[in-house]
Amino acid sequence: MAAARLGARRVWAMDNDSHALAATRVNATANDLGTRVEVREPQDLPPLTVDLLVSNILANTLSELAETLPLLLEPGGRLALSGILTEQSPAVAASFPPWCALRPVARRDDWVLLAGTRYANGA
Repeated sequence: MAAARLGARRVWAMDNDSHALAATRVNATANDLGTRVEVREPQDLPPLTVDLLVSNILANTLSELAETLPLLLEPGGRLALSGILTEQSPAVAASFPPWCALRPVARRDDWVLLAGTRYANGA
């Protein structure tokens, strides 16, 4: 929800877990962001591209989504991926070319945050 507080006009929250979606709705309302946060299951998303995509899921799932997530980004859009163990980060980063180059930008204990920008040519 921090994105909405930092000036985002709209935040799209997506999950395939109904409990996670319900918790997101409750948190958005509790933080007075209910009108800015759209909570949807993947199949209910409208066609869209965004300038920032943040994902906090496990490394194997991120690698499986490597062809899908960058296509949700506008060319030049930023991607931040967490939920990745440090030793898994090279494999996740290797999954994302030709759309973007990811690099570790933060570490905490055994976890890493990978970030990058979708290539301007939209590869």
